[in-house]
Amino acid sequence: MRTLVLIGIVLVMAIWFNPASNAHAATGAEIPTEGGTWTNPTITIVMTPASNMPWFKASYTYDVNYAIARWAKSIIAYTDSYGSYYLRKLTFVTCVSGVNDTLCGTPNIRVQFIQSFGSQSAGLGLTSVRIQQNSGTFVPPTTTTLAAYDPTNTTQLTDTDMINIASHEFGHALGLNHATVSVTDDGTFELMFLSYGQAVSNPRNSLEAPSTLDMYALSNVYDWLANPSGFTGPGHPVTIYSLPLRKKPVQAQTVSWQIVGPPAPAELRRYSEK
Repeated sequence: MRTLVLIGIVLVMAIWFNPASNAHAATGAEIPTEGGTWTNPTITIVMTPASNMPWFKASYTYDVNYAIARWAKSIIAYTDSYGSYYLRKLTFVTCVSGVNDTLCGTPNIRVQFIQSFGSQSAGLGLTSVRIQQNSGTFVPPTTTTLAAYDPTNTTQLTDTDMINIASHEFGHALGLNHATVSVTDDGTFELMFLSYGQAVSNPRNSLEAPSTLDMYALSNVYDWLANPSGFTGPGHPVTIYSLPLRKKPVQAQTVSWQIVGPPAPAELRRYSEK
């Protein structure tokens, strides 16, 4: 019986690499999903700090919590501009192991820390998800592992780095895979690109946020939230999304196609098609 269950589950692992490869332009940007969805709008996360390890910074626990909170803010920013208000039903509850983890019960997502992935992997973060094939739903717990040091084990991540890495990995935990471009049309880093676009430990590093492409894909993964009855299944299979084009007059006899809307706030990075 146990073997049959395992056969019906797909294991997907997504890792964020360092350093970034050559930058790719945003034209034709796409992002695939992982083919899974959570079936309850309340998603619980339990963090396990490595408090007894000399390489662990106590602030990393706050960083992960802040990264998750930024996704909630991005959802508000996106729905304000583009609709899909059902996304606001998503609620993220974070707990800390040994402190208040009983509030999260059996969590959907577990977050743990290691010193470094080592030079063999070149990784900064790793998220492992299991997907029930016949229903397209995640099997808890999804496990996210975050490194405190770069793969050479010589450079420690700053709080900004940790927030960015945790934000990226949380995107995987929600059901997004890697975007095909590294930079959005407003010149900022694409959060869900395969590799980290900033030098680890650089004090000038900036916070990254989900893009309109990321949020558009997320709105499709969780479109079941628009159903008053909740999730009735099955979830969507792996799907590659690009932003839909909207028709906008430019001058007589000509039109251009682009995503239209107000300027993107700091919690949302914008793509446009021209």
